[in-house]
Order: sequence, then C-alpha cells, then structure tokens
Amino acid sequence: MPIRGSDRTSNRRAGGSPQRRLGARKRNQESLSGDPESCSPSDPRQVFTRRYRASIRTGQEPPSQRCSKAIHQGFELEVQLYPLKSQLVLPGDSLTARFIDALSAARLSARNGDIIAVASKVVSLSEGNIVSLRKVRTTALARKLGRKFEMLPEFAQVVLNEADAVYGGVPGVLLTLKNGNAIANSGVDRKNALGDSVIPWPADSHRSAERIRRALNRKFRKRIGVVIVDSRVTPLRLGTTGLAIACSGFKPVRDSRGIKDLYGRKVQITLHSLADGIAGAAQLLMGETQETIPFVLVRGAPVQLGGSYSSNSMTLPVKDCLYMSQMPSPSIMERDHG
Repeated sequence: MPIRGSDRTSNRRAGGSPQRRLGARKRNQESLSGDPESCSPSDPRQVFTRRYRASIRTGQEPPSQRCSKAIHQGFELEVQLYPLKSQLVLPGDSLTARFIDALSAARLSARNGDIIAVASKVVSLSEGNIVSLRKVRTTALARKLGRKFEMLPEFAQVVLNEADAVYGGVPGVLLTLKNGNAIANSGVDRKNALGDSVIPWPADSHRSAERIRRALNRKFRKRIGVVIVDSRVTPLRLGTTGLAIACSGFKPVRDSRGIKDLYGRKVQITLHSLADGIAGAAQLLMGETQETIPFVLVRGAPVQLGGSYSSNSMTLPVKDCLYMSQMPSPSIMERDHG
C-alpha cells in the first residue's frame, strides 16, 4: 500500500535492516488501528479505507460517523454491483442453487461483507406463493372496488386479502398498508406471472431472508447479508424505485441523530435507510420486464454486518409518518374484507 511503500523507501535510503523495516510497518499498523478520533496521518483517506475494510471483516460499525476528517477530504471507497442473470425461477426451485449457478456463470465468488439483493418475485415463485385469478371468489367489496378503480374484481380481491388496510386508490391501483409499508396493491403483481396468475409478496419475507442468508453462509462460509427487493412509488414522483421489504445479516438503518454536521450542529431527526439504499441500487439493474436478473451482488456497502433484524426495524407507526399521518383513516380495514 502507499504508506508501506513510503516506509520501505525511507529505510533503504537510511540503510536500515529488514528488521527495522518490519518494525516501521508494525508501528504504522498500530497507528492505523487505534481510536478513530486519533486519525491524523497525512492521508486520512487511507486511514478510513483500512478501517472500513477492517469493519467489514469483524462486523463492527464502519468508522464513517467519527472519522469525519477522512470523509470530508474524500476516501478510497467504492460500492460495486454485479447483476446476476438466471434461468426462470419456477415453483419449488432452490433459490440458493439458482444463485450459486448465476454467481458461477458470472465467474464471481462470495466474499465477507457481500450483500445479496434478491427480487421478491422469485422468492414468492420458489415458495409457490402464486394465486390463480380463476380460483378467486370475489366479495361485494372487491366488486365495488373493481368498478370504482377500473380493476378486475378478482385482482381487487387478492389485493384485499393481502392488505392490512386500504386507503383509496387511482384507476388500476389501490393504496394499501402491508407489513408496515405503504405500497401499491399490497405488493401483488401481474408482471411476469404465467397465465391468469398474480404474485403476492412472500408469505413471511423476514423468514425468507433469514433462510436464504443462512443457506448461503453455510455454502460459502462467509459473513453475507441478504435483502429482498421490490419496487415502490414515491409521492408526487414518476416511476418506481427499490424497496427493501426484508433483510437479514446487517443493520438496516443507521441512526445519525446526535452527530454533528459540517458546521457543528447536532443532527436532530436523520436516520439513513441503508437497506432501502441497497435495494434502490439493485433495482436499477434488476429491471421489471425481461431482464431475468433476480440477483444483484452488492460489494463494499457501508453496513454493519451481523445480527437479526425484523421488518419492523425498517418501519415506523403510521402516526409518526410525514405522509401517512396526514391521510384520513383507512376506509377499508382487514376486518372489513369479508
């Protein structure tokens, strides 16, 4: 590395022995492994880079919050994303086997700190969570919503069955609450579903993420995280972005409250959704039509590995949400679905 290279050069000029050169490297390593507050070498980018990589190996919190000098001067850090194509996933397929095949085809291998983004649709498909509209029995409420919002009543019924609450809608789409997420149509989708079928979210997304992570950890013997990704819309914005509906193996939210900004003011309310950031980056590559990219390998993400976090750790109550707290009470609750 550049710092070590500099030490070797200075020792050769001074006629130093190999033992003295080794001692210089040891002292240099000690100076880079201490408290982040003491990071004052000539190039803080190298200090931050080495400490960040060490945090990936140990599963500790990355040093971004304390070694601010290194951050604001820039640091040698990059996040890499690798789209992994796969054959069509069918009910009963092993997602672990599909991922291993896709990784091998891309001539890649898993490393400590990697995050595997998995499309929610292939998780549902592999678990057999598919609904045939021909077999759906509609209620009066579903038929009423179908007429009002220009939807097939059978599709509206599946949305109702999956929703925790329904707030309203626009033609073709209902605004629903599902597992603490404000989401279109309860996450139910007709894209890339065979025949008259529709595909809801996995029955238990958190358990699915845990199962996938544990299988990959056993296979690769690496510290790996998993995030299950779907798309969402943002108020008053065109188009979709990525949403993490579940994650496993890394802390999904970083709390920045109490940290000082560039001008010494303490941050009051900012929490950084790392899982959603990863999901958004992965969704850029996954696409939503004919891409057949159900997996994205994310390497170098600044996350804290380890632990198990429920989906509730990524959501907040409706009453505390800037958007949803302004909505009138949901017109249709789960108990009213009939």
